Amino acid sequence: MIVDRDTTKLLIETMARRVIASAQELTELDRAIGDGDHGINMERGFEAVLAQVDQLAAQGLGNALIGVGTTLVLKVGGASGPLYGTLFMALGKAWPAEATREQVTEALARARRGVQRPDRRGCRNGGNRSGLRRAPRRRAPHRRRTNAGLRRWDR
Repeated sequence: MIVDRDTTKLLIETMARRVIASAQELTELDRAIGDGDHGINMERGFEAVLAQVDQLAAQGLGNALIGVGTTLVLKVGGASGPLYGTLFMALGKAWPAEATREQVTEALARARRGVQRPDRRGCRNGGNRSGLRRAPRRRAPHRRRTNAGLRRWDR
């Protein structure tokens, strides 16, 4: 299964337009806990993505996702640019050039796990607004302590 240029373009456009359409809602949510600029920043970043969608789509999905991530890092302010940019760059690096159905399924499963694991970025308990100001304390970068001893972090 190969994701062609038109499909890549459609995926990027759909994603960007959904974020842009949600900008007001994102801003309202951020206003309750922060400075109220999240929607504005995300809109700015995804408008920049839309401005280069043709160039991104021509590179294939993996490289296009890396390009989306790079654009978000450069254009989205605050903690959100690096956070969402890193997510897209990691997805792009994990995407195989000639993807089979199994590889696509595995890449999507990895993405799902990544979205469900924001604690890898910073504060795990939600006490820190951005989640990026303090790294979690661990015995080693890939292990953590449990009552049963040490276990792999990636489980």
